[in-house]
Amino acid sequence: MKKITFLTLISIWCLNAVSQDYHPLFKGSKDWNILASECSFDPGPPSIFHTEEFSFREGENDTIINFETYYAILANGYGYVREDTIEKKVWFLNNFDTEVLLYDFSLGIGDTTELLGLVVDTITEEVINQTTRKKYWLSNGEVWIEGIGSSLGILRRNMIGWVGATFWLLCAYENEELVYQNPDYNTCYIQTSVKEVEGETISIYPNPAKETVYIKNLPNKINTVEVCDITGKVLRIVDLNKTESINISNLKQGVYFIKAGRFVQKFIKQ
Repeated sequence: MKKITFLTLISIWCLNAVSQDYHPLFKGSKDWNILASECSFDPGPPSIFHTEEFSFREGENDTIINFETYYAILANGYGYVREDTIEKKVWFLNNFDTEVLLYDFSLGIGDTTELLGLVVDTITEEVINQTTRKKYWLSNGEVWIEGIGSSLGILRRNMIGWVGATFWLLCAYENEELVYQNPDYNTCYIQTSVKEVEGETISIYPNPAKETVYIKNLPNKINTVEVCDITGKVLRIVDLNKTESINISNLKQGVYFIKAGRFVQKFIKQ
């Protein structure tokens, strides 16, 4: 009897040790700010950027579906998730009752994800909110962070068939404390409305361009602009107090954007 009790205690201790090494995505209070870029390749108004807010509150809005406990992600009814902290996996159930394995934090270097067969290129560690978290670097450039989620947003919508926009994680909060901020931005909230885009705006010339572009109708109070790629990632910050033009010769051919305050304008690099 003593032997069974001792082995049982050892087993419980091992399970606790494993679970302590893993930082659940859905525990306590969580909030995510996601940058959405609605891109257009046609002439006319430039892309519209807006910030979406997702939240999770432990013990609130849980539901039982097919004998499994799912957590609601509060943001316009995007669906439900469930997490197995022992297997270190997270599943997403959309509004069509289709479940996909969204995250698998049990993977090792060289393993592939069940969704889209992405390869785990490397795994690193980083201290976040006074705890060491694992970061998984995938072959598509995406990064998973334990307890935070994906660099493409908590629901990885571009990976589960969402089209018409690109998503990036701006900020993540745990129990109302900021624990992650996208290093490419200095804010947790970006918004350009349809009215702003279609109304008064800046203009870029020549467009298309090969070497240099100039900005017209720039408000006097704006002295710096950001050059962004099609995902919204800031590639360069230009101080217009020091130059009247923007050198784009080192950019690859494609579509880019210049953001000046609340104004965003598209240009094409030839």
